[in-house]
Amino acid sequence: MGLPRQLHRGDGGAVNTRETRLTTANDVLDFLAEKETTTGGGVFVAGKEISPENYVQGKEIEARAPTRYSGGMKVKLLGLLLVFALLLPFRVLAETDEAPRGQNALRKFGRGLANVLFGIVEVPNQITKVTAEHGGGAGATYGLGKGLARWIGREFTGVYDIVTFPVPFPKGYKPIMHPEFPVEDYEP
Repeated sequence: MGLPRQLHRGDGGAVNTRETRLTTANDVLDFLAEKETTTGGGVFVAGKEISPENYVQGKEIEARAPTRYSGGMKVKLLGLLLVFALLLPFRVLAETDEAPRGQNALRKFGRGLANVLFGIVEVPNQITKVTAEHGGGAGATYGLGKGLARWIGREFTGVYDIVTFPVPFPKGYKPIMHPEFPVEDYEP
């Protein structure tokens, strides 16, 4: 709209004597409004007459739906999260350098991971134990069956320990299967 324009009055309308590029109907109407004229004499753009009824053309813009949280609430929430993020490392620091004693949630979680990942060790372990006690035939049959049963038990117990590690059940995070870890009683 900052281009210089020269007009002269024609037959009831305004004429653009300089080649000012008017690309949209809004440009034409703005051009005419500056010179205090109307489209009474007929202004055409691309073969269509421009009139005030079709002055605004284009896509309607819908108002945005209100959000659930206002700007102030978002700032407060972000500040609260920042405080927790900064203070959390201080809570995690150990009071001593000693390893934890007894059963706790972290040990239960680790026990669950060990049972899921290494539960398969029960199969050769039981075959070896039964073979040592009762001979090769018993190890190949009874030892294999006992190892498979203990392996499946370890898998289910491990999944249970992983899912429920924050809950102190059985009382005091005690292990369900004994030995606690699948490799504790392995005898090569």
